[in-house]
Amino acid sequence: MTQNRYMQLAEYPQGDYEEGSIEDGDVEEGDIYEQGGQARRKAARVSNKPQTVARRSAKIVRASATSPVAKVPVAPNDPNVMKAAALKDAIRRPDIVYLGMKGARLISASIGSDAVMRQAEHDAIKSAIFEAVPFQPVTFGFTAGVLSADSALSTTNGGPLANTTSFRYAGSAITLAASVLNATPGAPVSLTIGLGAGQTLTVLFEIQEGVYAVDLTILHAVMIAGKPRFYAPFLAVAAAASGNYNVTFSNLPTNYTPILRFLQPGDDVVDRFLALL
Repeated sequence: MTQNRYMQLAEYPQGDYEEGSIEDGDVEEGDIYEQGGQARRKAARVSNKPQTVARRSAKIVRASATSPVAKVPVAPNDPNVMKAAALKDAIRRPDIVYLGMKGARLISASIGSDAVMRQAEHDAIKSAIFEAVPFQPVTFGFTAGVLSADSALSTTNGGPLANTTSFRYAGSAITLAASVLNATPGAPVSLTIGLGAGQTLTVLFEIQEGVYAVDLTILHAVMIAGKPRFYAPFLAVAAAASGNYNVTFSNLPTNYTPILRFLQPGDDVVDRFLALL
């Protein structure tokens, strides 16, 4: 009887068998399985049946999923991870605030004291500045703390643009200059910028102690749906002020003199700002 069983095994070529590699559930019809004493031996005819191939493929996938290699976490200081993080940080454009101050501390603003532009606005801001009618950077003085942006630009009043010119009013660079140090630190100073159509931008700040000059870089914005939004209106240059685009200071110490520059490419302050966008 035993001899007949071994003769049956001998009928199949040696390369058609795998010893110890087939589980009980893998034995197909016609396979040979023998167990005797303490020794367990299995031999099976290699099967290309779809069911068998599918089972073996599933076992390989399960073995790969539970492989110790697959579970090894990536170290935070892995050189490749660090390079990827550095590249991501390098290509991310920096956060840009609407209100930049040097020599002063911002207290509050109508658009929020920590208003940051959305990345999607950067290109719109650059376009607004470059779309403005170009002229040489020039400073404009205030009279009793007030400057009328539309009339200051007029050639009638010594400005660079002809009357009726449509000017894109994107922002203001304002310097508060003094010949003596600030003698009243902490005193609140308010600034209101008219943007036409009933829109205004208001800012409250205090001049820091011991400074000769204050630099304010302001990009015009208004609150829309509870969020700040860049807003650059078109103003019509005119000989007489309309009152819609007044830039007004209140409570400014008498020893400080304000001057304004419209945002124009070629101005060093504007070029440094544009380089960040």
